Amino acid sequence: MKTFSQSMAVATMGLMLTGAVVLPITPAWAASDSAVSAAQTPTEHATEAAIYDNKARDLDVEADRHARMAANYRTMIGGKFEASMRSLASHCERLAQSYRKSASEAREIAKSHRQMASKG
Repeated sequence: MKTFSQSMAVATMGLMLTGAVVLPITPAWAASDSAVSAAQTPTEHATEAAIYDNKARDLDVEADRHARMAANYRTMIGGKFEASMRSLASHCERLAQSYRKSASEAREIAKSHRQMASKG
């Protein structure tokens, strides 16, 4: 009998193979705002800094989640689904790396807004 994790891995792989799962190329937070920020005052820059700090934390959470999933898939390597488990693990590792990079960029943007806020 398959474990829940094995069943989920097979279902996920099936979705990926059929093209039913489409991942955004840009982080969701980058395109979610309806207008581009035009912060001008120290208060507006401080607000933007807080927004980007929060986005960075959210991205870190996603990176950690995908790193854990990759580790889980690596424990399931073997048997008739070995190639799929390796593929899923690599996929999750790439996503974790991408989320970490995006989080780092969000922190840099937050830092820039804090500097602009302090110079008023």
